[in-house]
This record gives sequence, structure tokens and C-alpha cells, in this order.
Amino acid sequence: LNTAYFWGKENLLFETIENEFGIGLDKYVIVDFTSLMDIIYALDGVEIDVKESEIKEVNKFIPECYKFCKNPNKGEMELIKEPGKQTLNGYQALSYSRIRKADSAIFRDGRQRKVINAIMKKYQDVS
Repeated sequence: LNTAYFWGKENLLFETIENEFGIGLDKYVIVDFTSLMDIIYALDGVEIDVKESEIKEVNKFIPECYKFCKNPNKGEMELIKEPGKQTLNGYQALSYSRIRKADSAIFRDGRQRKVINAIMKKYQDVS
């Protein structure tokens, strides 16, 4: 799916999903790194339960995501220091979403869903 989106954006992605899974899509949202971080900053962070085994990998991505983040509210760079439920800012949540080596792609997809679900929950709480 990533390759389909890379080469043909939404059109090829939708065609691939239709052909491979028999699912037609008519509504969608595209979230890139910058917009993901901006949404999280607008919500004053999201609550994520970070596992001990994820900390090293999250912190590996934090410097890169911090430099990429253009949000004026990003403050000083902060690494994740301990496991457990905590409020992650934009670049920390993006870093959490990008972990690849702590486990597998299935778990990475799960982390991405956790971040999106945390955004939705926070948005509902704010509304």
C-alpha cells in the first residue's frame, strides 16, 4: 500500500485496495508528518502508554522529528525518560509512531493507530 501511494497517490492506492481487498473507498483523510504534529500541538499533546522496550527506539527518532517540526510551540527537545502513560507532544508522538525496530511492522501500525485514537479521544474531550 505504501508503494501504491508513493507512485500513484490516492488514485493508485484506492485502485490497489479495491483490487486486492474488494473494498471501495469514497472518503479518506491524509495525514503527513507536519499536520500530525500540528494537530497534536493544537490539542496540547496526546496520552500514550509507552513501554519500556519502546523508549530507546522512540528516542532514536526524536532528534530527527524535532528538527523536522516547525511548530513554534515545540519548546526544547525532550527525550522519553521512563515508561508508562504520559502526554506526548507533537514530535514525540510522531517519533513513537515511526518505531520500526523494537518489534515488527504490525506493532508499528498499532502504535500509529494508538496515536490516531488518542487524537480522536482528546478531540472528543475538548469538544
